[in-house]
Amino acid sequence: MAKLIVANWKQFPDTKEQADNFIEKLRGLISKHKLNKVIENNKIVILPPYIYADRLIDKAINNVEIGSQDVSKFNQGAFTGEISSKMLKSMGIKYVLVGHSERRLNFNEKNQDINTKIINCLHYNLKPILCVGENVRAKNETANNFRIKKIIFSQLNECLKGVKDEDIKNIIIAYEPIWAISTNANSSVAEVGDVETMMINIRFWFETRFSKEKAANVKILYGGSINKDNILNFKSLFINDGFLIGKASTNLSEYIAILTNLKKI
Repeated sequence: MAKLIVANWKQFPDTKEQADNFIEKLRGLISKHKLNKVIENNKIVILPPYIYADRLIDKAINNVEIGSQDVSKFNQGAFTGEISSKMLKSMGIKYVLVGHSERRLNFNEKNQDINTKIINCLHYNLKPILCVGENVRAKNETANNFRIKKIIFSQLNECLKGVKDEDIKNIIIAYEPIWAISTNANSSVAEVGDVETMMINIRFWFETRFSKEKAANVKILYGGSINKDNILNFKSLFINDGFLIGKASTNLSEYIAILTNLKKI
């Protein structure tokens, strides 16, 4: 089954030359490692910093899309430094990451802010990738614990408030357990079975909120510090539609290894 592989570069690289160099080297390595079919058979999206997006679209590799790491909650106006959905649309961008844990933590973004961003994205036919996930797990807590499900369902309820039935096909969910992210000092590895349970719970939410038919069209990704080694651990996830990759996607050899391992999933 085709996977959606989203690479979030975060605040990297440091210069436009490095960004250009990454794309050109990636192009060569895809050919060298015979990964063209992998690229064709899956959906590959790279999310660079805003400032590099336009130039990377011009240099884009065939079947690799350039998306956005975030978007403003404002459509237009005196909002210094903000980038609107309409601006992104005009650049040819289709995919927009919203609600990432770093935006929630470092910029104090609330579910209501994220909801506005999602509604704006959908208005301009952009595909929002909504990140949801719990900060911590108590000992012996699982994806089926009431407290954990309440956190995730509340995020879904509030972030997707007002989304119309016909727009569900454009919604993508990235389950991002913060406690499993490597930048967290106390991170721990998520168990495959637990991740699968959470993905089933998320699909169930869409079934009860919309319908089973529409829920089946929602892509659900996993984003718990995926790298070339642990991505193979998740190949047994029958419900998994792809991955949100962070730090590992900024390292060329690591990223190529991840794409290579897609052959085995």
